[in-house]
Amino acid sequence: MKRLHHTLEVIRRLGWRWLFFRAGYELRVRTGLMRWQSPAFTWADRPLARYLRPGVPTAPEAYAQWRRSHSPRFFFQKLPTAPDAATQALVKTEADALLEGHWVYFSALKLKHPFPPDWHRHPLNGRAYAPDQHWSQIDDFEQGDIKFVWEPARFACAFLFARAYAYTGDERYPQGFWALVMDWREHNPPRLGVHWKSGQELAIRLLGWVWGLYAFAGSPHTTPARTAALVQMVAVQAAHIDQHHAFARSQKNNHAILEGVALLTVGLLFPEFAQAQHWRSRGKAILEREVMRQVYPDGGYMQHSTNYERLMLDGCLWALQLGQLQGLTFAPQVITRLKRAAQFLQSLMEPTTGQLPNLGHNDGALLLPLTRCDYSDYRPTLEWAHVIFEGTRRFAPSPDQTQPQPWLEGLYWLLESDLPSWTPLPPQTDLTAPQSGCYTLQGEHSWALIRCAQYQDRPAHADQLHLDLWWQGQNILMDAGTYRYNDDPPWDNALARTAAHNTVLVDDCDQMLRAGRFLWLEWARGWVRHQGRRDAFVYWEGEHDGYWRLSAPVRHRRAVLLLRGDLWLVVDHLSSSAEHHYRLNWLVNPHHTVPILIRAFAGKAGYDLTLAQEDDLTTGAGWFSRYYGIRERAPKRSLVLRAKDAVFCTLIGVGAFTLQGSRLLLSGPQINAQITLDFDPHGVLMTHIDLEPTRPYTQED
Repeated sequence: MKRLHHTLEVIRRLGWRWLFFRAGYELRVRTGLMRWQSPAFTWADRPLARYLRPGVPTAPEAYAQWRRSHSPRFFFQKLPTAPDAATQALVKTEADALLEGHWVYFSALKLKHPFPPDWHRHPLNGRAYAPDQHWSQIDDFEQGDIKFVWEPARFACAFLFARAYAYTGDERYPQGFWALVMDWREHNPPRLGVHWKSGQELAIRLLGWVWGLYAFAGSPHTTPARTAALVQMVAVQAAHIDQHHAFARSQKNNHAILEGVALLTVGLLFPEFAQAQHWRSRGKAILEREVMRQVYPDGGYMQHSTNYERLMLDGCLWALQLGQLQGLTFAPQVITRLKRAAQFLQSLMEPTTGQLPNLGHNDGALLLPLTRCDYSDYRPTLEWAHVIFEGTRRFAPSPDQTQPQPWLEGLYWLLESDLPSWTPLPPQTDLTAPQSGCYTLQGEHSWALIRCAQYQDRPAHADQLHLDLWWQGQNILMDAGTYRYNDDPPWDNALARTAAHNTVLVDDCDQMLRAGRFLWLEWARGWVRHQGRRDAFVYWEGEHDGYWRLSAPVRHRRAVLLLRGDLWLVVDHLSSSAEHHYRLNWLVNPHHTVPILIRAFAGKAGYDLTLAQEDDLTTGAGWFSRYYGIRERAPKRSLVLRAKDAVFCTLIGVGAFTLQGSRLLLSGPQINAQITLDFDPHGVLMTHIDLEPTRPYTQED
């Protein structure tokens, strides 16, 4: 019965068409039909000539000469110079380290292994994927987290080596790029091995290869034979993406968009291919269809992930600008939707650091590593978006115009003309994004993000009513992030669970039914009960039904009140006909300095402030992950009680409060308040908020 229930829930959420396609796809894989439809071959079996249109020379020397005189326009016509001495020195240091085998995974995790690497071996556990196995027969999970094997083969090194070459002229960097390309070619024959399994991985790799081909065009290491070999590899991978794109579309995520970007790129930059026009047209059609499907009208993203939305936006900005250089335009509604995506991310950005809440899946993807900004800094992407959509820069330079602006480095590569002038951003305002389930409240020196979603697409994390709080540029109440998708329990995407979020956990159950690493069933619905802004305060209230499925259903309401002086009050009300185990969790930045006071006013409450120990790992509690593959300890403040009805009150900031009946008395350095609570399920939780310039209340009152 349980399996039948899950199947029916999958059909309800994802549809019969999706189920039939995936069942048919799995049947082709298991019967070996996929190997017949997509057979392996050698590079010699399908030489470059097979992919060229008539009239284009096929011999390497002649083809390279033809390519030099017919190469379409790319982002840069000549290599830029270093924006400043510090950038030049840092880029050189990083590129030299890579040549010596010091690899950086997911922009932060440093590992030492050979250069070139063993393309099929996991760098952490030493297990290897079979290099001679057909891609369709390779299991995603049997050798550990497959992303660690894929990461070097994304060829992010092409961007690093290109920057180092442009800033120093050192020929070791194009030599290193070509050493990796030719070694990859030798050890990854078409359709054999782990690097042919994911169309998105092929797409990302294609962009790196194309970048290197243009950046190193003037290097003596870019020989005709290497040029012809790489262009052949581009054609083979584009054909593979084209053949299997239906699977990416069925995934309903950024894979489809990036595959569209890759096909469009190949079609635009390699007009000598016989399939160039087809790939160009199909890539554009994929992008336009998927942007309208994946980006919500309010600008949020169907994957409920800030990092995945950045990845999508980087790919689309690449396509828009490259298309513009070739005279290709996109539908106005697509441009409008992408502009809204940029505005949505901008609304969630901490302006002093460029960071965003670590919302949803964060797998370390960074499509265009063209600056020395930290991975968590979104300004390189959003400034590019401002230039494309508004024709201006938006992020403020230093008052004396002398401090470096590292987020601009990528624009020197991506723009043919000089940088546009700077226009200040308007002040941040509250975000209301109902399709995405994201709401922000802006204070004077602080702001909060609240999750409250009615999902149209697969949820990423079980995070209804999660609250992220930022104070003077610092994320003090945090989302735990992701860490790893596939690892030994408890780290098999454990931070996606309710226990890892700043919300209330009931009976140690997730808000939704976890049916796999990336699949939630019985989606929790959230809705906003009230929101409003007054001169002296801001109020928001929401509810979700994730615990209505329990034998004795539980209602969870959360009210958030922001008072003058950046004083935040969060009140959680839970009610049921039977007793439950309630746990309020707050994951706290280990470097925070803001007072946090938590109290419960029903049942017997126990309070603990602890640093995570090994026995905490079963829930992922007390850990957070800024970068994929790296986890850090963090204090977790929890308030636990067993009761039918419970009220949790959390005060963030300098202040004090007490509860007298249904009246909550609160004092802060700039304002005092008397708040009347109403637990009627049909009413508003805070019915009256009276502000009084009286003597501050203390805990003894």
